[in-house]
Amino acid sequence: MREYRPAGAYCAHGDPYSLCQCRNGYNYAVLYRCPYGQAFNEYLNRCDYDTERTRNTCSYFFRRRGMDPNPYGYGKLGYNKY
Repeated sequence: MREYRPAGAYCAHGDPYSLCQCRNGYNYAVLYRCPYGQAFNEYLNRCDYDTERTRNTCSYFFRRRGMDPNPYGYGKLGYNKY
């Protein structure tokens, strides 16, 4: 699903340990990883302490839009896509 997003940082496809920095709506985005021990917080718009509540902000963002928040299991122990 392609969605226009204004410039800023967003959760990357339901992976709470990654963020996508949008610069130009549809056309340009950069993927970043949060530092060790931190997860991306949608409400603060930055990486924050890794708590269950912080990790869930990414899942809720995708569920509100009817999308699967983490179809490939990114960020789970024992699976490292990167």
